[in-house]
This record gives sequence, structure tokens and C-alpha cells, in this order.
Amino acid sequence: MGVKACSNTDCDNIMCDTYINAVGYVCIDCQKAFKQHLISQKVGFLNNYELAKELGWFLDGGLSSETPEDYDYIDEFFRTYK
Repeated sequence: MGVKACSNTDCDNIMCDTYINAVGYVCIDCQKAFKQHLISQKVGFLNNYELAKELGWFLDGGLSSETPEDYDYIDEFFRTYK
């Protein structure tokens, strides 16, 4: 794994190993925050294209908190890009 900065300009993490086309590198903290954001907004199932589009928007807009156990498909989405 190289030293890659997270694409979220509000994030200081530089050890990112998840790269998503049209979004860039995403650290684990931002992945968890994105998952929590979708849950808190009660966003239903999204396909990979829709998830990437939402993620790009989310990274431009800021972070959330905690990560519950639901929405495992979001974790699978990020694993696809490792």
C-alpha cells in the first residue's frame, strides 16, 4: 500500500488503500462516516454506480459519526475497490 491522501479535503488521513474511479482515495474513517450518513438519511439500496455518485457528493459535503451493523452492502462496495 502506498501513502495516498483521502479525497475528502476535510480529512487528514494519508494511508488510504481504497481507490474509486471518479472519486479518488477514501480512508476507512470516511467509509464509516459515509455508511452512517446513508443510514441516518434512510437511503435505500443503491447500486455501485449510485453509491460512487453519492460518495463523491458526500466527500464534498463533510462527515458524520458512528457506524451501525446494517447496510453491509456498503462495506462490500468498498471491498470491491481494494
